[in-house]
Amino acid sequence: MSDPSAVRGRGVIHLLILTIATIAEVVYYPNIAEAINDLVGGQGSAGSSIGYFRATYVLTGAVGFLLVAGLLLWASARSNRTRAAAILAWIFNATLLIGSSLWYFHAVRAASEYRG
Repeated sequence: MSDPSAVRGRGVIHLLILTIATIAEVVYYPNIAEAINDLVGGQGSAGSSIGYFRATYVLTGAVGFLLVAGLLLWASARSNRTRAAAILAWIFNATLLIGSSLWYFHAVRAASEYRG
């Protein structure tokens, strides 16, 4: 059995690393989103609305993600499963980042093709 303070410390370190990565994702979101769009074969550029999208949706989602990840890591530290919780948090982070990028570019393409 591990020392509870050591397990809690690992959870704090995981959360700190997740926080730094999430802040970097929000700051560099336009570049990251374009790279993801290029990887999945998307066409076109981000356009001027990506700043609004980042400030409205990405930042709000990042704050929500960090709250959920913090609660997950805190709860898992009590049962000595911080590594599994950190892996789940990273997978959730990547899913949200990729999903938001695809959602944004889908909306931009739909708006550019709208003829009504």
